Amino acid sequence: SAASDVYKRQVFDAKKPVMAVVASAAGDTNEGLGMVRETFKHLEGFFAERVETLLVPKAPLELGELAADDEWKQKAHAFGEALAKA
Repeated sequence: SAASDVYKRQVFDAKKPVMAVVASAAGDTNEGLGMVRETFKHLEGFFAERVETLLVPKAPLELGELAADDEWKQKAHAFGEALAKA
């Protein structure tokens, strides 16, 4: 039916969003953060057009220390800008 065709277009042809994952860990990327990235990559086709990740390995444990790191601030800002353009 025509209504069924409209529904199928709305559900199946709708553009999926871009999913963003921001994660930090005390360990290296080859440890838990790599598993986080891989998990979201496996879900990519189901929930999102693509998954963008910003992973912060060996993150400092002290509150505010990462926020004070100029290099990571620049990376986070660039990540946000790229997402805004997506």
